[in-house]
Amino acid sequence: MSIDLKHVLRTIFKELENHSIHSEISLDITRANELTIGDLSLDSLDLLQFAMDIEDKLGIEIGAVEIPPETTLQNFAVYLHELMKQTAGP
Repeated sequence: MSIDLKHVLRTIFKELENHSIHSEISLDITRANELTIGDLSLDSLDLLQFAMDIEDKLGIEIGAVEIPPETTLQNFAVYLHELMKQTAGP
């Protein structure tokens, strides 16, 4: 089963609803190219929990990769999507 990038983005935004992000941030998927990990103002524990939740939902292992604060949610989704394709194999 192939999961498209839009599904990955929707999963990211759905999971963010369960975390304490900065109160002034509007979780609008159309802003995925604008919003960065740093904009979310997640502390290190919340960011770790968010990453673990994403792993569970997408069935992948992100590992010990540090996500730079300037990474957009779109770029993060692309990274996860590529990970999923690598995990799935040919």
